[in-house]
Amino acid sequence: MRRYIVFTFSIYSILNGMETPQKQTPCIFNQPFNMSEFFSEPNSLDSLAGPVPCWNKDNYKNKCAIDTVAYLHVLQDSNLNTKNLIIFDTTCHNGDPSAFLAHEARRVHAFDENDKNLEYATKNNSIHNLKFIKKGNLHKNYYDLIVASTPHTVDIERLQQLRNLLVSHGEIFCTFVTRSNPLPIAANALREMFPKIKKSSDYLYQSRIQSFIDIEDKKYPTDETVKNMIDKAQFTIISYEQKSFDILILDKNEFKDLHTSVIMNSPFMQRIDDIKKREKIAKQFVDKIISKIKKYNFLKNGNFDYWFYPVNTTVVHIRKND
Repeated sequence: MRRYIVFTFSIYSILNGMETPQKQTPCIFNQPFNMSEFFSEPNSLDSLAGPVPCWNKDNYKNKCAIDTVAYLHVLQDSNLNTKNLIIFDTTCHNGDPSAFLAHEARRVHAFDENDKNLEYATKNNSIHNLKFIKKGNLHKNYYDLIVASTPHTVDIERLQQLRNLLVSHGEIFCTFVTRSNPLPIAANALREMFPKIKKSSDYLYQSRIQSFIDIEDKKYPTDETVKNMIDKAQFTIISYEQKSFDILILDKNEFKDLHTSVIMNSPFMQRIDDIKKREKIAKQFVDKIISKIKKYNFLKNGNFDYWFYPVNTTVVHIRKND
């Protein structure tokens, strides 16, 4: 049996600037427009060759943030083998990605850096082969497949730690935001909001925000840096390429409401004591993101608008050297 690890460094976190614009030709639709066929067939907007992923409050048993939908799309349309594998999902979000992975897996252990996500996922998912665990409950040379989605750039130490969890010849499927990718639209929005966030935060936190601003441009590595890191961690590169796709937003108002709440509860915004001011800034943040996404009129009368959230990332497939 081939053994896999999927280590997906998320490019989808709203607050960490992980969604990115793509440079693909806009798709033009003519009447009559069959939405069901559009969703079910591979399309030219998606270099993963899958149906258009959709953000819609009714698509899941609970409301997913845009990064969860993007994460699921990468997992679903990258031809990943999960059958009979033991999987460690290091970023379970609200549990939907972990539940997807558990469909064919022998066993899934899931973890999230956000304690609230982990608590919610544990409470709302009861699948016999899916278990939500604390980070320390890991086993060396145990997992066939590790799936991860993190807003932070991976470093050599982290890769070596994951290597120790792999079975022999384990594989990693990972996504990085590199400098060869277009600048994330959420990163642009975050930078534009920094002055207001800093001004409204408590005095002790302002210096920390400034430090974050100073290193923001440095967190995206070059492709050469990534490849050197992979080599030093004793992995072999199987493939290395950019992938891009759009997420269709069916309800812009619902999108704004949900992500305003997500941003309000972020560590950045929690340092703004005035709740009304925090909510105002969170709404402005989401408005900036909305202003940067793509809009198409599917019908000539202009009454049928849809909004596309573009994602672009570098996808790397590597194998552990034994």
